[in-house]
Amino acid sequence: IACTVVVSAGVGIWTMQLPREFEARTTIEFDPNPVTPLGNNVEDVADPVGRFWSTQEFMATQHRVLASRSIAERVVQRLELHNDPTFAGGSQPSVTSVAVSLLGHLTVAPVKDTRLVELRVRGRNPEQVAAIADAFADVYIEKTLEDRVGSTISALESLG
Repeated sequence: IACTVVVSAGVGIWTMQLPREFEARTTIEFDPNPVTPLGNNVEDVADPVGRFWSTQEFMATQHRVLASRSIAERVVQRLELHNDPTFAGGSQPSVTSVAVSLLGHLTVAPVKDTRLVELRVRGRNPEQVAAIADAFADVYIEKTLEDRVGSTISALESLG
């Protein structure tokens, strides 16, 4: 009994001394429907089986894009995490090195049988963790819009 009490007390004290870690979550919906710069009346000739696999490929690609270094670098720049000594450390690290470190705090998890993905960010500062999770979602949405507008502009230039 004494051994159990001593071990339990030791584990309890050790646990209380650990720094607290917080997790923020946000959810994003992927839209696998391709951009149709030529209008909705242009028919897709792909068969349903091919569409299934292309949708699966699209979802896997978007997971990778969301957890990419380029998205993380935009988040770092937006929140100026490379200038935050509590996040980046004492020295002036590069945006890229902070982005790589930031990716270690990010988890991208698909929600089963949906087009949803859950972003989870862990850290010691609850406000900062929430801001980072929101920034990842915002930056991803902005990048997606940039890509779609870019493909529409390219199609218009080709038609011109």
